[in-house]
Amino acid sequence: MDSNYQKFADGFLNAYSWPERKEGPPIELLDVLDADERSRAEDVLIARLSSWRDDWPIIGLGHLRSKKSLPFLKKILRNARGSMKAHIATAIWKISSDPKMLDVVIRCSYPSIFSRLYPFKTFSQIDIIYCLAEFNNARAVNRLKELQNDTDYLVSYNAKRALNQIKASNSNFDNTEM
Repeated sequence: MDSNYQKFADGFLNAYSWPERKEGPPIELLDVLDADERSRAEDVLIARLSSWRDDWPIIGLGHLRSKKSLPFLKKILRNARGSMKAHIATAIWKISSDPKMLDVVIRCSYPSIFSRLYPFKTFSQIDIIYCLAEFNNARAVNRLKELQNDTDYLVSYNAKRALNQIKASNSNFDNTEM
């Protein structure tokens, strides 16, 4: 039988095809690792960090609350753009609770002046929407409520889903304006 680390390596580290990646990173593979395997996974994810190439290591390190990765994440945050910047800021926030990271993600959620030239703007915006949902606070909720009125159907739809996700995880959430 495969070890939990081997399942992580196969399903998380070595997932390259669309069918393997379409649902996002299988973070549940991180949850079953023992302390030694988690440390090993953390080292491999840090080694794979990039400000532009792949968000899975960033998401994984945020999920692991990897304090060891914090200096590396802060370093690559400076050069990141769009949804990658939002993922990095979200991971930093998960690790350190730095409130400035919400400002970064909110800024990322507004279109840039070059957004018309960027053909995947909608998909990047959807990634940012789910980063906002991770913060689960009033400012993030307010921005998601603004985004649910976006003229792009996919942006609007995913903002509504993210708000419902927050509502499901927080019984004190005020959903009166949805």
